[in-house]
Amino acid sequence: MPAKPLLLLLLLLTLPSAPGCAAEPDSLATEGDKRPSEVHPWRMLGDVLITNGTFLLMDRFVLNEPFSRVTFRSMRRNLRSSFVWDNDAQFMNQFGHPYQGSIFYNSARSNGFSVLGSASAVALGSLLWEYACETDPPSVNDMVTTVASGTLFGELTHQMSQHIIDNRRRGAGRVIREAANAVLNPADAFERLVSGRMWKLGTNAEAGSKEPVSLLRVAVADRYAVAMKPASHGRHLPAVAIVMEQGGADGEAHRKPYDFFALDGMLTLGSSAFFARLALEARLCSTPLTASEDISGELGLYQFYRYEDTRLADSLRGPFPFGETAAFGPGVMFSMPRLLPQVAFEQRFFVHGVALGSAESNYYMMKDRHYNMGSGYGASAMSRLTWQGRASLQADAYYLHLFTWKNAMGDPGNARLLSLGLQLRARLMPHVGLMLGATSFSRHSHYTHHENKAARSYELRAGLEWAL
Repeated sequence: MPAKPLLLLLLLLTLPSAPGCAAEPDSLATEGDKRPSEVHPWRMLGDVLITNGTFLLMDRFVLNEPFSRVTFRSMRRNLRSSFVWDNDAQFMNQFGHPYQGSIFYNSARSNGFSVLGSASAVALGSLLWEYACETDPPSVNDMVTTVASGTLFGELTHQMSQHIIDNRRRGAGRVIREAANAVLNPADAFERLVSGRMWKLGTNAEAGSKEPVSLLRVAVADRYAVAMKPASHGRHLPAVAIVMEQGGADGEAHRKPYDFFALDGMLTLGSSAFFARLALEARLCSTPLTASEDISGELGLYQFYRYEDTRLADSLRGPFPFGETAAFGPGVMFSMPRLLPQVAFEQRFFVHGVALGSAESNYYMMKDRHYNMGSGYGASAMSRLTWQGRASLQADAYYLHLFTWKNAMGDPGNARLLSLGLQLRARLMPHVGLMLGATSFSRHSHYTHHENKAARSYELRAGLEWAL
């Protein structure tokens, strides 16, 4: 039974990383602090089991999913099974599993575990789900996606909740913050509830234990999306966009993972693509290239996640949806606060090594799946000019080349995807501004056994945004 050695290995990885793991700076001990100073491995394990049990009950009694009818016989069968490539819908594989993984991660992080120990908890929770909480055979793509992107999602939500929770607050302000934290980081909210920290007054972790948010923008916009078919079809959709950045190129060496991240997300209403975009870049480590008053630069190793969907309806597909769920690679970042007397400039360039990604398929139709999985490479770049903090012009480019190398992963062949974007922002009032943007998308798919296909689309965005 191949699962037993793997389970034992993950238990060994997880448990030593608990009591023997030094608490990180965000685990400073004062009563009412956001995070406990000590490590609680058994509470972590209980939270992981509760998470899996909650998802299983929802699938069984709310969604009535056939795979949720687990029995001891199905568990024994899964323990004897080899890993397979599943045919779940793209949103579930690209976003659902990373979200579940983030809860596993924060079940450990909120109990004092380090980043590495919390990542081991994600692997443990995912294995338990694959073997004991589904009748389907264990899925290799679910494991890879849950562990890689679940760790990324988990650490980012852990850090974001640090900025939300304020143990000094009382009344409605405290309730709103705790409720927002429960949506963003349910595992941490559960730990705060059972420990009593949710309502206990106290101090916060020291200011140096969390990185400052360098950029935060939330916009309400109109998104005009066009699918380029033989007869072009466009549609206006209301959208909510969020851009958040923490840290950046400061000319210093960085050894703490995830102390820099950049998030770009968009939700749309009235479309089958509710999550239109979620792009994440996070630093694992870096070394300085240059550091002065005029320019700071670094060379580092980064992790990436991307999910993009330009569909207007299920029957009207375009270049996407596509995803990049397990990707790492080198990159450089530069910051020039005084490129001109009143103009600052930022430049980022990353190379992506993609262990697992997905791209829309014109031919593969199996169950809820109409996309190919694959591995490959890519690159992304961002250039931004900012004038006195009042206006900014940003150009973005993203390229992905995916290869489908097994029949179980979809149609044999490869796909090349490219997106180019331009965004203009102008401040109208101290925290309110105007946002304008445009992005073009293209996909060229080369199939081994089918006719090659190409697709294009673009979107225009305009709206008002609140800026930090």
